[in-house]
Amino acid sequence: MGTPDCVRLLFGVCLLGLSAAAAAQNAVTTQPVSVYAGPDDSYPPVAQLDADSPVQVMGCLDDWSWCDVVFADNRGWVYAPNVTYQYDGGYVPLYTYAPSLGIPVVQFTIGDYWGRYYHARPWYAQRDEWLHREPPRHHRPPGPPDQARCPRRSWPWVTSRSTSPPG
Repeated sequence: MGTPDCVRLLFGVCLLGLSAAAAAQNAVTTQPVSVYAGPDDSYPPVAQLDADSPVQVMGCLDDWSWCDVVFADNRGWVYAPNVTYQYDGGYVPLYTYAPSLGIPVVQFTIGDYWGRYYHARPWYAQRDEWLHREPPRHHRPPGPPDQARCPRRSWPWVTSRSTSPPG
């Protein structure tokens, strides 16, 4: 590989990194929310986020109830109805439109996840207790059913960060 090829490759990697950074803040919280070390409020709290806090959604459980998010060099799980996703100049409820937005379905495995993100946290020492407890049961949040397509931009509630249409 010659020098021009290396420069092109490096330039491409930089562009990809910039694209990822631009897409990183693709969602915001709709209200103050707690972020947990797993997809349930029984897991240890990781952080508290204010309303309108930007987060990057890495994926959600298959019922769209909880989503794995990245924020300010941290990672954790938030209840999906508390997040709206940027779409066409506005925001749509994440748990309603996640499938059409291309949000991946992810699994939560405590040993893997905690080992990767929480080894420095005080409650990491109790991970064996968390590994052997009964996992919480999740149910799809109440609200409109999953949508196969995103809404038209002309819908007035798309421009706000509200989680449901007016009325």
